[in-house]
Amino acid sequence: MAEAAEAVAILREVARWLVDTGRPLWPVDGFDLETFELAARAGELALGYEDALPVACMLLQARDDVQWPEDAPGEARYVHKLAVRRCAAGHGWPGRLIRWACARGRAEGVKYIRLDTARRRELISLYESFGFRLVDPEPRLFGDRILVRLEYSLKYAPP
Repeated sequence: MAEAAEAVAILREVARWLVDTGRPLWPVDGFDLETFELAARAGELALGYEDALPVACMLLQARDDVQWPEDAPGEARYVHKLAVRRCAAGHGWPGRLIRWACARGRAEGVKYIRLDTARRRELISLYESFGFRLVDPEPRLFGDRILVRLEYSLKYAPP
């Protein structure tokens, strides 16, 4: 599956850039092709293209039993691993992918788009600029990572 390989390449590029700029988020070697092939087959992998080049990716999953175990099935879709190649930085890809996720969630009849992210002001602010709201009063510890959970209610117009 070419789409899965492209997503892994995008994520590794972004992970490497984040490490190189002193802001590690994901392990550079933490993305395996099989996981993304499964996501692609399930229709949970989205890619964004510029001039036929894949420049952005995101997972939009039907379940997240790790960070959102209390959620009822079908209540939400879950954004994971949103990343943009450096050559397309500043081209609005996070907003495009989030708007696409909102449209798909509405079409599927879910109430929320949910995500978790590192407790970093720039990431939280980015998602808040798209209309996401913090869910928990305090960050949560998941394994060895401190994360915040955010959600966007689909009863409102997309940002």
